[in-house]
Amino acid sequence: MNAHYEKVIVACAFLTLFVNIGFPSTSFNVYMPYVVGEVGDVGGSLVLALRTLASMGAVIVVDRYFHLFDLRVGLALGFAFTATGFAVYGFASTLPVFLAGGVITGLGYGLGGMVGVTMLIRRWYASGFSGAIGLASVGSGVASVVVPICAVHLIEGLSLSISFRIQAFVALVIGVIVFLAMRNRPADMGIKPFERDDGTGTAKRGMSGAGRNVSPRTRKLLLVAVTFVGMLCVGGPSYLSILMGECGFDSVFAAAVLSALGVSLTMAKFVSGKVFDRFGTAHGSTIFFMAFVCGPGLCLLSPLHLEPVMVLAAVLYGAGAALGTVGVSVWSVEFADPKNYARSIKNFQLAYSAGGFIANTFPGALKELTGSYMDTYALFFVLASAAMAIVVGIYASHRLRNCARPAA
Repeated sequence: MNAHYEKVIVACAFLTLFVNIGFPSTSFNVYMPYVVGEVGDVGGSLVLALRTLASMGAVIVVDRYFHLFDLRVGLALGFAFTATGFAVYGFASTLPVFLAGGVITGLGYGLGGMVGVTMLIRRWYASGFSGAIGLASVGSGVASVVVPICAVHLIEGLSLSISFRIQAFVALVIGVIVFLAMRNRPADMGIKPFERDDGTGTAKRGMSGAGRNVSPRTRKLLLVAVTFVGMLCVGGPSYLSILMGECGFDSVFAAAVLSALGVSLTMAKFVSGKVFDRFGTAHGSTIFFMAFVCGPGLCLLSPLHLEPVMVLAAVLYGAGAALGTVGVSVWSVEFADPKNYARSIKNFQLAYSAGGFIANTFPGALKELTGSYMDTYALFFVLASAAMAIVVGIYASHRLRNCARPAA
């Protein structure tokens, strides 16, 4: 059992993201019509805004947080915040209580999310890191599929409050299971990190300690690219149904397109990790960035009212959006400052969160100025192209420098 305990760690990471990312964020949209019914449109927006701000604040201090607590305890506290936040939602009947729930679940998202999971898997995988983080990140995608179905049945059959309370209980139970199964390091069990011995060397290609030879300016450029990726991952799916309605597509087809995007994203999270491990991060990033650029590019054809094109746009957009979890995590590890590893990973996740926050603010204002959401997707196309140029360009220049380096 101990010889392959890294598989248990990936399962723990999967469940961590299923709860701490999936419950507060990717699956929470199912609750919004009911929350808005309780506190109004402005109140519902405030709940989301405070949750986002709380998660960003948590990410800002998460490196210090994991210096204070080890990963096992720190991630367990993330579960506790998520469970507590949903319990607060379960007893909420006024806006201040809903806002308190939003803040607490935001803390669970920030302190129990991608930063801790990335650090944990990196400790357990000397090779095959990308595939492991890809499999773990599927957890939040599964939540976006499973939770809404269960929540709607609970809300319609029982009540909104009961659904929130049951979800709080589920978060607590899963948190206890993960705490009991998780270990901070392989050394705690007298074993070594997993290392693939297939003889090809491909599994190690992405984990070359690239960050040791990267300048601070290059890291700042990468953070700009990650901010763009955050804008695309959060903003694109959120406004796609509105764009399709604006262009005359019916609501049933728009819902089907969003489902296709979600399925594509969930599958791509797993596949992208395998691609990164097999072909290297540079080539893998290029492949998925191509999909990420084509997705919003095809959305610009929506006025033509071609349904197959919109389905293809959603599938490609979803595939490219896997870079928001797998790509950002792998880049943050490969280009981490060896002097402050945790802070470097935090900065990448903070840049991603900042991009998501920006993406929730400007599309509506841009629509007021231009009269259409088409301009938002034109901007997304430009941002995807810029992010691809930055990330792929940095990997290419780093590879060329290594090739030009004289042999010892």
